[in-house]
Amino acid sequence: MAQATASANELWRSRSRPAGQLRLTLRRTHGFAAPADDTATATVIARVLPGHRGQGLGRRLYERGLKRARELGAGAIETVVLTSDTDGLRFAEKHGFVEVERYVLPGGTVPWCTLRLA
Repeated sequence: MAQATASANELWRSRSRPAGQLRLTLRRTHGFAAPADDTATATVIARVLPGHRGQGLGRRLYERGLKRARELGAGAIETVVLTSDTDGLRFAEKHGFVEVERYVLPGGTVPWCTLRLA
């Protein structure tokens, strides 16, 4: 399976201290797992440190990530969240993501959840 990717990683600060992180990966996969229309898929992950939650930073990170993903030509946008992160799952669902898959990584014990923007 061939795969083309692009990625970006940003650290956001508040008063010169880390507050959150935005990670974006765009992939166009050819082969077994590829969508029939060869749609590029972006994975947008926003992490906000506990002391900075509830202030709109997560929303701003996602807005920036979604905008950048669309600029790069993403036809589908996903995020991944540990299933034990109930706040993260609730945030993603509140912002239009729906669950598409749960899985445990090899050697892992905690399931991950992949959600796709509806």
